[in-house]
Order: sequence, then C-alpha cells, then structure tokens
Amino acid sequence: MLGYILVMSLVPLILLGLLLNPITNLKILDNVLALSNIILGNGFVGLLVIALYGGQFFLSYHLYKKLSKFV
Repeated sequence: MLGYILVMSLVPLILLGLLLNPITNLKILDNVLALSNIILGNGFVGLLVIALYGGQFFLSYHLYKKLSKFV
C-alpha cells in the first residue's frame, strides 16, 4: 500500500514542480529522472529492481483477491 501511495504521489509532485519551478528551486522531475537513469544504468540488477518494484503492486493485488476468499 505504501508503494502505491508513493507512486501515485509522484504525478502531482512532478506537476507541482513544473508549476513552481520558476519561483522555487524544486527539482522533483530531475530527481525522478536521475533515479531512473541510475537504476537502468546498473544493467541486469536494475532490470530486476524495476521488475520487483512494479510487480509488487500486481502481486499484492492478486494475493489480496485470493486471501480475501478465506476471510
């Protein structure tokens, strides 16, 4: 759940950074792009991190659906 909130909060933060960048020195979009460059620059390990980071949402959803039958 925390990962989903983190990913969903990136979109408004990026839009807020684009709106307020001339006023303040927010570099949210630059930080997100730098994180993706670092992860993708690590080759196979970076690919595993992206797969696990994105796959945890699908895995938790399917586990929730399967385990909710028992409650």
